[in-house]
Amino acid sequence: MIRKSSSVGPLALVVFLSLFLVGSLALAKGKGGKGDGKGEPRGWDKGQKSGWETDSPPGFEMRQQEKGMEEAQDAKKRAEEKAEQAREAKEKGRQAEEKAVKQQKRESKERKREMRRAADENEREAVKHSREQNREARKHAEEMEREARKDESEMQRESLERDKELE
Repeated sequence: MIRKSSSVGPLALVVFLSLFLVGSLALAKGKGGKGDGKGEPRGWDKGQKSGWETDSPPGFEMRQQEKGMEEAQDAKKRAEEKAEQAREAKEKGRQAEEKAVKQQKRESKERKREMRRAADENEREAVKHSREQNREARKHAEEMEREARKDESEMQRESLERDKELE
């Protein structure tokens, strides 16, 4: 087996690729690029602008202006949304405050009602207790009166019996 060694193959490939690359770059710069192949934008002729009113290409300012307007509108919309959210939050806060005030008033009325009920109950208990004491006092007075009458009648009986004995 004889081996052929050739160094011409890789060298030819490198040369071919180099030529292809150089040709593609030259073609792209000459025809496919902007302007007249010198790397200048269209509308420029030897440092002079033709068809341009500003330093930017025609329509460029308009696109920037439209973009700026869109950004401003978006910012305005975001600000309006934030303002609306703030208004909603403020309204919710106001409603929560009103609800808390109503709840507090309701609880206050309930406490007052409970206090009146307790005071009324205490008064009823005091009246009941007073009546019971009066009843007990009357019973005691009646019992004392009965005992006094009994003692008196017993004394009269004893007196009569003594008088009978003395006679």
